[in-house]
Amino acid sequence: MICNYLLLLYFICFSFRRYYDTKSLRHLCNAGKYFCSMCVTLFSLLTKNVSSNFQAVWICFAIIGTLYAWTWD
Repeated sequence: MICNYLLLLYFICFSFRRYYDTKSLRHLCNAGKYFCSMCVTLFSLLTKNVSSNFQAVWICFAIIGTLYAWTWD
C-alpha cells in the first residue's frame, strides 16, 4: 500500500514538472488523475484500519477516480 502511494506521489510530481516545463494543462489533468488515485488509496486504508465511517467517502472517490481515469486514458 505504501509503495503504491509513493509511486502515485512520484507521478504527481512528474506531472507538475512537465506542466512547469510545457505550461500544458493536460499535465495538470494528469496530476488530478493521480491525486484521485491517492485519495482512493488513502480512504481505503482508513476504512480498513481506522473506521468504517470513511467507507462512503472511499466509495465516492473510487467512483470519481475510476470515471476520471477511464475518460482520461
